[in-house]
Amino acid sequence: MARWNLGSRERGTKVRRMQKALRSNSFARALGQGAGFDCGPIDGEMGPKTQAALRDARHAVGFASRKASEAETDWELLAILEKRQQLTSKQRERRVRRIKRFQNSVTDEQRLLEVADYWYAHRAQSRYSYPHHNLDRMICPEFPGVAPWTDCSGMIRCQWWQLNQMQPGRWPDPARADYAVWGNSDSFILNARNFGKFISLGQERCGDIACYVGGVGHAELVVARGRVLTNGSEAGPYYRPIAQHSGKLYICRLAPFV
Repeated sequence: MARWNLGSRERGTKVRRMQKALRSNSFARALGQGAGFDCGPIDGEMGPKTQAALRDARHAVGFASRKASEAETDWELLAILEKRQQLTSKQRERRVRRIKRFQNSVTDEQRLLEVADYWYAHRAQSRYSYPHHNLDRMICPEFPGVAPWTDCSGMIRCQWWQLNQMQPGRWPDPARADYAVWGNSDSFILNARNFGKFISLGQERCGDIACYVGGVGHAELVVARGRVLTNGSEAGPYYRPIAQHSGKLYICRLAPFV
């Protein structure tokens, strides 16, 4: 197969194949691009989004330049994205340096929101359950991944554990109980009383935990003022306004960055 670069007027099968590889690959997430590079629709057209995605992909895999070159071609990029070709030693070195620079620039809040958004996007893969029903199946995978079975408190604790795998020691279990994938809101309230603090409604920030006491206890992850990621009896985690659950509301500040 001849080595080639994709020009701005290119269209057809090669472009479509590249778009598919850009949309889903293992190189994007480490540089904050999610599960793939956003190239727009897979239409075989070299539009602005596809050209931008190509530049980002060249940077992510460790090419010397974001621009196409004869030394490192788009043919080679496609082979790497499709896992038909390994990175060279120089490409690996560049990729590692760029990932480190990116990680140093990412805030704790951004990391937490990335995890929360991933759980929401993959909510169909996670179901609500009490531990006495599915204890043996309530496990927490490393990120990217979601717990197949968990309850409201367990969702938050699993997310903290995933973050702690990326930053060891930075994200202790907010319930102080070894990151179990289940729990109750009382443990967050107790720890806020002993080690953190309580926040008034309207002053909450991303990373706080909203807990409800009275009736059926519940816990939700605050992602922004007035907005939470919740996991109830419905199918999978979803976003909604804060203070929609019954019971007395306690907003617990336990995250390492707030």
